[in-house]
Amino acid sequence: MQRDFEKTVQRIQMPPPFISVIIPVYNVELWLAETLDSVLAQSLKEIEIICVNDGSTDGSREILSRYAAADPRIKIIDRENGGLSAARNTGLDAAAGCYVYFLDSDDMIEKDTLSHCYDEMQCGDLDLLFFGGRLHFENEAVYRAHRKLAGYYRLNGNYPTITNGKDLFQRMIYFTDFVSTVSLQMANRFFLNENNLRFQEGILHEDNIYTFLCLMAAGRVKLIPDVLFVYRIREGSITTAQKGLRHVEGLLAGMREVNRWRCANRAQVETCVSATQPTPTTWRCANRAQVQKGGTLDAAIDQFLDLLLNQAVMTFNAMDLCASNLMIDATAPGHAAGAQTRPHLETALFLTHRIAIGRSRALNRRRLFLERAFRYLIRKKRGLFNKTRIISM
Repeated sequence: MQRDFEKTVQRIQMPPPFISVIIPVYNVELWLAETLDSVLAQSLKEIEIICVNDGSTDGSREILSRYAAADPRIKIIDRENGGLSAARNTGLDAAAGCYVYFLDSDDMIEKDTLSHCYDEMQCGDLDLLFFGGRLHFENEAVYRAHRKLAGYYRLNGNYPTITNGKDLFQRMIYFTDFVSTVSLQMANRFFLNENNLRFQEGILHEDNIYTFLCLMAAGRVKLIPDVLFVYRIREGSITTAQKGLRHVEGLLAGMREVNRWRCANRAQVETCVSATQPTPTTWRCANRAQVQKGGTLDAAIDQFLDLLLNQAVMTFNAMDLCASNLMIDATAPGHAAGAQTRPHLETALFLTHRIAIGRSRALNRRRLFLERAFRYLIRKKRGLFNKTRIISM
């Protein structure tokens, strides 16, 4: 009783946190302690750590309880399993810090990450700050299996100034540096609330939509090259696990939401041109269509949609025949499971035809994808719809 009273008094006397670190937790007992240790070891002490237990069924909740008992900055929120987006939104609604940082429960941050980010956010009066990261392969076998990811966070461009979100988006797309991972960014909590920015629940690849909408709304943003985030590559994680139907649907949902924003903000899209348009020869030759469109926001969005479609194509082609047929069947009219998938597929079909790619090999991949995944739409529009199955891969 006395200990509980002292703990309550200690919480009341704590100053308001500078940063709220939000950690969704779901069945990560093997890695959770290392994640929490990396946050507790931060040189910036004025933080709160909001751990959202998303219905864990392993020992994760016990680990959280043990750490919370030792450090009053840790707050635990228990909820029924609702997925990563729902857990992040729950944490964000409970946050009290001026700035928020989302960290997955199997990743880590460097010792001075929060201090460095706080200084940048304060000095620049930023809405968003982006920074660099590095990969941590869990063991040699994982490295050999996924060594192609080694350069994933390598930056190609130079980003020396504070700018607005639309301009930074164009620059990152221009230099192929755009990565939507939310653990590579810190956000002003008041900016998120004022613009009602939250994660879309019920889908995978939710970071694509969230990061894009944040950039479109942000007035002051900055990207620094400092490596502050450590991404763990392990077997069975979101990155290394076998991709399936929900991954394809999540990517197509991202395309749909990005295009919805573009249609609703057509005037901004058509008039927004990046303040700087460096044109290295190799990039210019490989992206002739965007160069010819003058480096506009519209061109950058087209290329972003192209990237999402590329991922959807690769994911779809990697699925086994049974799963691919299931996806086609699920989009049939009247099929309950396809009610949400169908509009995303229709959007992808429309966007695929309007994106100027300028590379025959890429076009052929998309045509193949359309022939396989969207054949039903053509029959539907002609009134001849019946369920179309894939005969061979």
